[in-house]
Formats: sequence, C-alpha cells, structure tokens
Amino acid sequence: MTLELPGNVKPGGTATATATLRAIGSKTLSSTRLTLAAPAEWTVAPAAVRTPRLKPGESASAEFELTAPRDRQGTDTISATARTDDWQVSARRELLVFDAPEVGTRVRDDTTRGDWKGQYGADGWEIPGFGRTSPKGVVLDTSQAGDTWTWDGNSTEARALQHPTEATRRILPSWFGDTVTFTVDTGATARRVALYLVDGDGVAGGYPRDEDVTVSDATGRVYDTFRTGRFDQGFWVSWSVKGRVTIALKKVAGANAGASGIFIG
Repeated sequence: MTLELPGNVKPGGTATATATLRAIGSKTLSSTRLTLAAPAEWTVAPAAVRTPRLKPGESASAEFELTAPRDRQGTDTISATARTDDWQVSARRELLVFDAPEVGTRVRDDTTRGDWKGQYGADGWEIPGFGRTSPKGVVLDTSQAGDTWTWDGNSTEARALQHPTEATRRILPSWFGDTVTFTVDTGATARRVALYLVDGDGVAGGYPRDEDVTVSDATGRVYDTFRTGRFDQGFWVSWSVKGRVTIALKKVAGANAGASGIFIG
C-alpha cells in the first residue's frame, strides 16, 4: 500500500491524498475499506472508500481531501489504512502545514552601533544574558542560539550595546556556537527583524570572526544569504519579515559564530 501527499499545504488549505492498494502474491483480495486518518484538528473527506476485488497484480486508488487547521504550522502524520475482517495494512506520510513567509531586502547599518534604543527593538528584543522583552504577536525562539558570553559587562566603547535598564552602562555580550540559530514568526503582520553583530575579540587582533548568515523557511528555501566579513566594530542587519523564518549564523573563521542581540521593530 502507498500514500501520496503534496509537499506542503497552507494553514486552512486543502490537499489531495491518494491511497493505493495493490494485490501482490497469488491471491485475489476481497473488497476492502480504505480510510485516511489525520490529527483531530484536520478534516478528511470522504470518511471511507471501498475498493473492488483485486486480482493479483491489480491495484485500486482512492482520493481523499484533507483540510488543515487554520492556526497550525508544522509537520503532521497522515496515515491510510486498508482493512477487512481478516487483515489490515497501513501507510504513513508526513505533511508540512506551511505558509511561505515574505522577506524583504536586507538592510545593513554600520552607523548606529551600540546605540539601539529608539532605533531598534520597539516591539521586543532579547540580549544574551541581559534579558528579554517578548514582542506581542511574535514568536521569538532563541533556544537554538547556543551558549552566552559577555566580553565586557561595563564597557565604554561605542560598539557596545546600551544596557537595557541602566542608562549609563554599556555591554558586550554574545550568543556563540558553530551555528547560532533564531526562529521568528511574525504571523500575518510584517515586522522588522534585526540582529546586532559585533566580534568582541576581533578588535584585539588575532581572533577575527567571519560567518555566513542565512534566512530560510521551513521547507529549506533560502531568502537571503551573505558573509559578514570581519565585524569587530559592530553592525546591524535587518529584514522586513512576514511569517515564519529561521535565521542561521554559521562559523566561517574565528573561534565561533555569534550574535549580540535580536530585535523586533
């Protein structure tokens, strides 16, 4: 038995599933009831289809219409089952519920440096080791951003970020790892998503970092990618994002990849 599904379906959208039963061996299969099962939030029509008797080598297919939940994004398991009183056989496939994001042109800012207040993060932000303001209506996931490090918790350098709560204090923190990953879902509203990148080691020489930055969606489609080059003086990079994207920073040179904050708005 086989089950054919499209690669993905939009939230609230419909997809056609095709279940095929083939008679193998030397016996004729009696009429069989085919059903399709999906998670509870989905709808499936028809409820069941009955196949004809199948001689060895013959096959029969049935199409089902699946409707995905409107508020669902992610991967679900769909299963088809052929059943008689004496036996049953099943096939399973995964179906991605996915709405393609919209990603605007990358904008680089080498001027603002650490003076982010009033410039970035109007809707929310997270600075590694120094707190977070959760953006309303936005899912901001930093669980795969790696470990945190602070080069200087009381800096006087312009490249150091303003402390979120202490007006005269500046900080040089970072997430770090071979790959640093953020997932952002802005829903149906376009928001500016910005990263501040600064290499706290590079200014001293001998440890200049370089990293590849990629913006992609759940299917792996890439919307933007670039190499930072040396960034010890700090710069901002931002995109207008509508929907769900993953931003990944991968080490090219230096000790590791890193980012010193992510800001929404």
